[in-house]
Amino acid sequence: MEFNKKVPLLTLRRYLLCGVTTVILSFYFLTLVIAISIEVVFYTTGYDSLSIPNTIFRAS
Repeated sequence: MEFNKKVPLLTLRRYLLCGVTTVILSFYFLTLVIAISIEVVFYTTGYDSLSIPNTIFRAS
């Protein structure tokens, strides 16, 4: 009886771990893509990378 209880818990934990890892990885790649696109936009408009934080702080 206890063996049957443990097996779904193990698979559930494995699926949960895979889900968390996928979410973290996708979030990381999304942040990377957003950062690169912002960098490209600022670079094409003629801003330096160092002026990006100043612009953000001035806007807020």
